[in-house]
Amino acid sequence: METKPWETDIKDWTKISEKTATLILNQGEAVLKETIETAKTISARAERMIAILIPICSILVIYFISNIKDFGSFLHLTSFLCLLVVATSLFFCVRNMFKYTIAITGEFPKNLATSELIDGDFKDSEQYINMLLYIYENIQKRIEINEFQNTIRMADNERTLRVLLLLPICPLFSALIFFLSVNGCAPA
Repeated sequence: METKPWETDIKDWTKISEKTATLILNQGEAVLKETIETAKTISARAERMIAILIPICSILVIYFISNIKDFGSFLHLTSFLCLLVVATSLFFCVRNMFKYTIAITGEFPKNLATSELIDGDFKDSEQYINMLLYIYENIQKRIEINEFQNTIRMADNERTLRVLLLLPICPLFSALIFFLSVNGCAPA
């Protein structure tokens, strides 16, 4: 995400009333909170899918290993193909659970209590508006971070589901492979 950070194009910020400034702040914080809620929803969906996929993956691994003597049979081949599909789906789910960045609401005091925002020749109302403009820009950056992360994580959840759509094809594909190998049509 290598875009130039948003900066307000307001030339005369002394024309912004405190009510208008507060309205802009409230709207920005509302959007930021919504991106945080979306991130929580994405995580919850991934957690539910993981809770289903881990037992299925475990069952398939146990079946595959315990029936290794039937290597090459229709059921053994089907279990192997299903295991690949479920494990791939699980991989995309797990990616959503670890190492993602989500920007939070609020501003750290160390970013607000700076000489740049306080020491200038500002009247009280100008100082307030100047600080709000700084906060607006930071909220917009955070919204963009969250939207970027949410897009990636939603795509991983979609990949999980799309890969799982291959499960019904696994028995058909393994039947085809088994049929070809039994009839001597398998490539050498």
